[in-house]
Amino acid sequence: MFSISLNGTDGVRLINYPANMQSVVQQVLVDNWAWRGGVASEREFYGGYEYKLNGNPWWSEEKESIMARYLILKLLEALQGYGWHVIGGFDVSRRLTTKSTLIFQQSAPMKTPLLCISASGSDKLRFINTPDAELSIMREIMHKHWPKKISAEKRKDTALGVSCVQFKMNGTPWHGEDDDKYYARSMMCFLLQALSKRSWKPVLSADVSAQYDKDDDDEKYPKDVHSWWFMKVESPDELWGGSTQYGFLMH
Repeated sequence: MFSISLNGTDGVRLINYPANMQSVVQQVLVDNWAWRGGVASEREFYGGYEYKLNGNPWWSEEKESIMARYLILKLLEALQGYGWHVIGGFDVSRRLTTKSTLIFQQSAPMKTPLLCISASGSDKLRFINTPDAELSIMREIMHKHWPKKISAEKRKDTALGVSCVQFKMNGTPWHGEDDDKYYARSMMCFLLQALSKRSWKPVLSADVSAQYDKDDDDEKYPKDVHSWWFMKVESPDELWGGSTQYGFLMH
């Protein structure tokens, strides 16, 4: 196994990594972060290897935030092509600015599409790299199962031709206020169920944002909740079991 941790506002750190995977990760960073200036620096770091990216992917808004999640998607996609599959995103520090550490396990190589669902702010849900057919179903479910209704739908500005559609909901589903939190959890279950029926398997739930807000008592709390990544599988047996096991941590 090896891990990739997201450090500070701009770092990507490889730990216990296979030597031949460093160049794979580097190429993904170069190709998919070029729009923002690519890699700013790199160095060996306590037996691991660290890249610093231009910009602030882990402390970002709007376009940069979307592309940061797409960058993770492309890392997962590239590594699974070499037989390294993500098995979970783990929080190993209670610091507010700490993000998830991604753990990879070796198995059979696989080339398959991925998509990302990202909850943003207190009231937005974004679908990144999501096919039109799936997006249509997601839209129908949100309109049906969010009782306070959808206030706006917008195709977001991105780079590299990446697709991202954002739904803005009335209320505050991600802040856990009033009854919104219950309806939000129910709606997300319906979204998961619909994707499962179309052979999309959840492979990662991870915190990739270091931003935080303050409540009325001046207590700090994370601004964004976890984002979710899904991979397309060929066999229904692969959704929740089969020869390759994946972990999916719900937060």
